[in-house]
Amino acid sequence: MMTDFAIEKLLLKSALLDSKTAYESFIRWEQNVDFEEISSDSYFLLPVVYKNLKELISESRLFPRIKGVYKKTWLENQLRIPKLEQIFNEFNNKSIDYVVLNNGFDVWNQNNDIATFSLAGFEILIKPKDSKKMTTILQEIGWTRSDKNLFPYDFINFNYKNQFAVNIFWQMDFFAKDVWENSTTSKLNNVSIKKFSSSDQILYLCRNTNYLTRQSFLVNSVLENDQDFNWDKITTKANILNLSSNLLQILECLKECSNLKIPQDVISKLSTNTLEELKPNKIRLASAYKSLRRTYLRNCSAERTKPTETGFIKFLCRHWGVNSVFALPWQIGKRFYRQINN
Repeated sequence: MMTDFAIEKLLLKSALLDSKTAYESFIRWEQNVDFEEISSDSYFLLPVVYKNLKELISESRLFPRIKGVYKKTWLENQLRIPKLEQIFNEFNNKSIDYVVLNNGFDVWNQNNDIATFSLAGFEILIKPKDSKKMTTILQEIGWTRSDKNLFPYDFINFNYKNQFAVNIFWQMDFFAKDVWENSTTSKLNNVSIKKFSSSDQILYLCRNTNYLTRQSFLVNSVLENDQDFNWDKITTKANILNLSSNLLQILECLKECSNLKIPQDVISKLSTNTLEELKPNKIRLASAYKSLRRTYLRNCSAERTKPTETGFIKFLCRHWGVNSVFALPWQIGKRFYRQINN
């Protein structure tokens, strides 16, 4: 009996490896998966698998369903693109700084195929100063704010006539200022958009300890950037942000599941940094804790909500992509463990 993790990796190999090896991985995935029970992100990855293997899997029992997912993604994206173009035109015309967190647009443009990744759950980062202006713009063009009370500290969910949604983030303190300086330009049809750099895309995935819940992000980062990663920058920044352990897991997975060439010295450096992260470090703990506390208080002020310890814990969990204070990175969680014990 294969674990869920092993099954997910087979699907990654099916999407990222060359034909023969990818096909063998797909056959094993097909034999071990219940199609009705696959995760949402595995579902979003199926169009890439179809694109990579459509000539080889035409006799598969799941081929009609995977082809159906590919066509459904194409149709849904056709409906979503005009509304997203409208958002970006408004942002560009009204001087709102933004960065698109989703990736894959360059793959679209290179292959002239808009079905290779889904625009469901679109994510955009703006600056805090533009949060009210952004809300007004989206409401004027027909979008509705849908979750005023759910984690109001760093993002708002908007939906368009309950057909599809975008998440607008306005605070990602772990990226600091250089996310704006490092952003690159791509195209959504004829509209120019700003998106994450290849390095920041990988670091964004590191926020979530269970990175395989964002398989489509991971695959699009590899397909879109290939050899364009600045490994020195990624490892240095991951070390500063205490994300070396998560990054090491992602790169070891990609080394196994793709043709991405990852220098061995990068793996060695991350292994060393991961060991350092596990050691007590009062200075690093205090610095990270105070920085996040300041961010939380700024967000409360912007939202005119009262700061509370419970709210701060929820903010930290959201920041690190976990569901419990006990799943927080060790250096941060240690502060709360002491409070609980006292």
